[in-house]
Amino acid sequence: MSLQDQIRIYKRQAEWTSPMRRELYRRVRLASRKSVLDVGCGEGTITREMAGICKGEVQGVDLDPQMIASARDQPGTASFSIGDAHALDFRKSAFDLVACHWLLLWLKKPEAALQEFRRVLKPDGTLLVACEPDFKGRMVFPESAALYQEIISALKSRGADPLMGRKIPGLLNDAGFKATSGLYPGLWDSGVNRDFLETEIDWLETLLSGRMEKSELDQALLMIRQAHSNKKLLIHTPIFWAIAQPS
Repeated sequence: MSLQDQIRIYKRQAEWTSPMRRELYRRVRLASRKSVLDVGCGEGTITREMAGICKGEVQGVDLDPQMIASARDQPGTASFSIGDAHALDFRKSAFDLVACHWLLLWLKKPEAALQEFRRVLKPDGTLLVACEPDFKGRMVFPESAALYQEIISALKSRGADPLMGRKIPGLLNDAGFKATSGLYPGLWDSGVNRDFLETEIDWLETLLSGRMEKSELDQALLMIRQAHSNKKLLIHTPIFWAIAQPS
C-alpha cells in the first residue's frame, strides 16, 4: 500500500471514530490542557484535531519518518517529531495529557510504552487511551463474509495484538495507573456512507491479500457490498477506551 493510500485510510478511520473522541475530549478536559502529547500520531489528523480544541501546546510523535514529514506539511499549530513510544525523547513530567489512538495493539511492548507514558506525565496528569479494538469480539452479518480467523491471523502475522481491547484495564493497572474504561460499538451497517464502507473493504483487502485465495476474498467482499445495498449488513468491532491517572 502506498503512503497516500495509508493516509487516506487513516483519515477515514479518524472520521469514523470522531464521535467517540469528542466525548472523551470532554471527559479529559482537553480544551483547558496546557501540554498534550499524541503518541503514534501518524500523519497528524487527530493531533491537529486536538490542537484545534486545546488552548495549550500539542505535540505529535510517531516512529514513521514519512508520516511525520506528511504531518509537518499540513497547516496547523501542532508540532511533530519522530520518536518511539517505548522510549520517548521527553523529560519526566512534561505533559498534563498523553493520548494515543489505535496504537497499543501495534506495539511490541505495550507495557513498556505505558511506563513511558507515565514517566512523561505530570503527577496529576491524565492518560487517554482513545480507541483500542478487540477483533475476537467482532460480529458480522452475513456471517459467511465475516473472515473472523483470517483477520486475527493476519493481524498477528503483522505483529499486532487483535485482542488488545480487552487487555487495557489490566495493562494500565500493571503500569501504575488508576483507570476508568469503557466500550464503544464500532458499528458499520447499511446506514453507513458507502465511502466509509469502501474504506473498511480497502483495509480488509490490504490486510488479507496473499493470505487467502483471491476468489474467496473477492467473494466475501462482494457479499459485504451486496448486504449493504440490501440493507442487511452489520459489522461490529468492539472499541475500548480508558482514561487513567498515575496512582
